[in-house]
Amino acid sequence: MTDGILLVNKSQGPSSNQTLQIVKKNLGIKKAGHFGTLDPLASGLLVIGVNKGTKLSNLFLNDNKSYEVSIKFGESTTTDDAEGEVIVTSKKKFTKSDVVNTLRSFLGAQKQVPPIYSAIKIKGTPSYKHARAGREIQLAPRSINIYEILIRDFSFPLLNLSISCSKGTYIRSLARDIGISLGSCAYLHSLKRTKQGNFKLSNAIKANNADLEKIYSIEEATNFLERCDLTLAQMSVLKNAKLCELKNSDFKDNEFVRLYSQNIFFGIGIYNENHLFKEFLV
Repeated sequence: MTDGILLVNKSQGPSSNQTLQIVKKNLGIKKAGHFGTLDPLASGLLVIGVNKGTKLSNLFLNDNKSYEVSIKFGESTTTDDAEGEVIVTSKKKFTKSDVVNTLRSFLGAQKQVPPIYSAIKIKGTPSYKHARAGREIQLAPRSINIYEILIRDFSFPLLNLSISCSKGTYIRSLARDIGISLGSCAYLHSLKRTKQGNFKLSNAIKANNADLEKIYSIEEATNFLERCDLTLAQMSVLKNAKLCELKNSDFKDNEFVRLYSQNIFFGIGIYNENHLFKEFLV
C-alpha cells in the first residue's frame, strides 16, 4: 500500500518536518505531508498523508484534537512554553478547588490570542520571526472551542490535564491564560497529542519504524464517512467533470462522502444542493 495515511508517534525534540523527512526516507517516497504541526518540544500523534493520501488534507486538517498537557505555574516565558526564557515570576499559590473553578471558565466557544512565537504570518512573515527580531507585534484573537478539560493530577506548581479542543487551539496560549486567570502566571511544560479526529496515538508507530505495510488505505482511513453509491453513468460523468447531479439524497450540504460504484471504491466527494462535487478520485 503506497497511498493513504500513516500514524506516527512523534518524539520530543525533532520538528514535525524533520519527523516527516525520516518517514519519507524509510518509506522510499517523495510525496508526503502531515496534517497538523506539533512543536519540537511536543510529542504524540502526527497524521501523515502518503502519496495520494496527501489529498485528504482538506478532510483532516479541520479535525478536533485531544492532548495530555502539563502546565507549570509561577513563571511565564517568551514562547509560552518550556523552550522560552522566563520573563515573569509569581509566588502565588492556590488550591485544586481554585483550579477547578478557573478551568470551568475555559470550556466552550471563545476567542483566543495566539502566542507571538507562532507560524501565523504578518505581512507574509511568520510571527515568530518578528518576535525574534524584537519587533512589537499583536495577533488578533481567533475563534476556538474547548470541549473538555479534565484534571489528571495537580501537585503545585504542576497541573496535568486532558484536553479536547477544536482546530486552531493553541495549548500554549491556554496554559498562559489559565495562569493569568488564577492571578499568577504559567507556561506549557509538556504536551502530547493523543487523538486527532478518529485517529488515536495508540495506533501510531515511531518514525524510524515506518514501512509501507503500516499505511492505512484511503478507503480505510475514511471509513467514518457516509458511503455514496453511484451508477456507472454517474461515475463516468464525475470522472470527466467536476460534479454530477444527485437528487433525493439524505446527505447534508458540504458533507464529505466516500464514492462507490459497483462496490468499488473510487474516492472522495462533497455533496451540496443536489449535486456531488469531486474532491479527488483514486
